[in-house]
Amino acid sequence: MRGPGNGVSQVITFDKGNYTVSLDVVKRSGYEKTAAPLQVTLDGASVLALESSRINEKWASHTSPVIPVTAGPHTLAVTLGDGDGMDLIDNVE
Repeated sequence: MRGPGNGVSQVITFDKGNYTVSLDVVKRSGYEKTAAPLQVTLDGASVLALESSRINEKWASHTSPVIPVTAGPHTLAVTLGDGDGMDLIDNVE
């Protein structure tokens, strides 16, 4: 993903419970000097924020704190913050 505000989202139907969101993130090798900050939200509320300093040219896993979720459909989104960096994401769970 590249460009402020760009991202991906998915509507997921949850059972009531406590969840975490995990994902692997890397800055595209040699593409930019810095990565772009990354925001993970559930129904528009932040559940995980990664500053660009936490994203480098080696894959790293990041996990949100525990999130209480009600049963039903919810929108999970991963969105880039300001900057020109290019981030790659994988294994969103």
